[in-house]
Amino acid sequence: DLLMHEVSLARSLLRRVAATAAAHEARAVRRVRVRVGALSGVDADLLATAFRHERLADPVCSAAELEVIAEAGIWRCPACGGTIDAGGPLACGGCGVAAELAQGDALVLEGLDLEVANDV
Repeated sequence: DLLMHEVSLARSLLRRVAATAAAHEARAVRRVRVRVGALSGVDADLLATAFRHERLADPVCSAAELEVIAEAGIWRCPACGGTIDAGGPLACGGCGVAAELAQGDALVLEGLDLEVANDV
């Protein structure tokens, strides 16, 4: 079930966010920025839906907004460094070496906007 995959990811993401918020003695998390690769196997819309639901379990995260940064998949030749066009053969047109995925296969927590107490 696709949604269960994203629910599991949202829960894991929120555990990490809550731990970071606690380490910084944050009162609230306002924004969570994630980078979602096109080849990561993550459906960004389903992740956002799961996040909106799962965030309610933690008062510190309950008002957090999820910002999703889409990242394209990029293939490169490991021999010459050339970029391989998406949708084509996964081999370098110049030297014939098999392409390697250079980016776009990950879900990455990029940053958080936290509300913290003033020390003054």
